[in-house]
Amino acid sequence: MSAEALAARTSMGQTALHFVAVSGDDSIEAARALVTRNPALPQITDSTGSTPHYWACLVAPETSLEMRWYLVLATTDDFPSCPFTGPLASSLICSLSIQGFFGKRLIIELHV
Repeated sequence: MSAEALAARTSMGQTALHFVAVSGDDSIEAARALVTRNPALPQITDSTGSTPHYWACLVAPETSLEMRWYLVLATTDDFPSCPFTGPLASSLICSLSIQGFFGKRLIIELHV
């Protein structure tokens, strides 16, 4: 598929990466393949302003640590989503801390 096709959205604005992000351990390679093909996918927000990383951390916190950590590294704080400094940032950072990411040099890795 083309990078543009991978960025196709549902009526609520989700991309394929939003759904892969909540799929667990077996989907980490799918997430990597999607992001490799279209590096902009982690920045795309749904209609509520949520990135795939936000979905993995708050919508489905039972998602594997590996998936959440991959999405931490793949997601930047770029405009327009600004996931680490925008309106949903406090929820995301608190969720990451609660889930044990405070010990993984979180602030340095967030590209902030």
